[in-house]
Amino acid sequence: MAFLSNSSKKITYNLPLSIRLLNSWRRIRHNHWGIGIREILGALGPGFLVSVGYMDPGNWGTNLAAGAGFGYDLLWVIMVSNIIAIFLQISSAKLGIATGKNLAELIREQFPRPMVIFLGISSAIAIMATDLAEVLGGALGFNILFHIPLFIAACMTGIIVMGFLGLSRWGFRRVEYVIIGLVSIIGLAYVYEMALIHPDWSHVALHLVIPQVTSGSILTAVSILGATVMPHNVFLTFVSRTAAPEQSQRACARETQGLATGKD
Repeated sequence: MAFLSNSSKKITYNLPLSIRLLNSWRRIRHNHWGIGIREILGALGPGFLVSVGYMDPGNWGTNLAAGAGFGYDLLWVIMVSNIIAIFLQISSAKLGIATGKNLAELIREQFPRPMVIFLGISSAIAIMATDLAEVLGGALGFNILFHIPLFIAACMTGIIVMGFLGLSRWGFRRVEYVIIGLVSIIGLAYVYEMALIHPDWSHVALHLVIPQVTSGSILTAVSILGATVMPHNVFLTFVSRTAAPEQSQRACARETQGLATGKD
């Protein structure tokens, strides 16, 4: 339906709501950035996979200790730590996308053998040291919930982790689906807890941008930084970004085959 505007020279079309929604959907799917719903959904899997590196007992323990002992004072440390981690993740993702190789392969190709051995040993020790909190956290969780002895609980934790890694034999997407489900449960639980405690958001915003540290909180601040910026997170970014090209190649092959046969 059309009607005359005030100038009586222009005609404005008042389209039905369904047509306007359809046009909006087409603009979202075919925007000039080349990013649509499919691309966003495709990035959720690697994004959730990388987020696992920040949802572990080490992070929770240090953050809970900071909140219980110093209130809102160390929120700025969490902010700074995450900014540093985001910078490292972006750099790692760009390098993985540009080269198609993970960090270990690039180190082996670009550095002399003595340096490769040194970096390999030091990285392995650092990863084992930082992942110790995750293994102990899983064991303590089984012990608290089901009263399972710590040694058996630690073995169960290792078996479960290896089982998750084994899912990659049937496609990396299966691992991403499992991680998305688990991370979503954790996120919803924290949202529910935040709704229960009703934090003072003005104090939260204030201490996110105003640094404040004392002699008693310096160790906790350092532990927050160490629990957030960890080496396995960098390697995890490389794995998530270098696993994607194989899936992209299969998708491109299917698309090329469809074009060759005249199918959409």
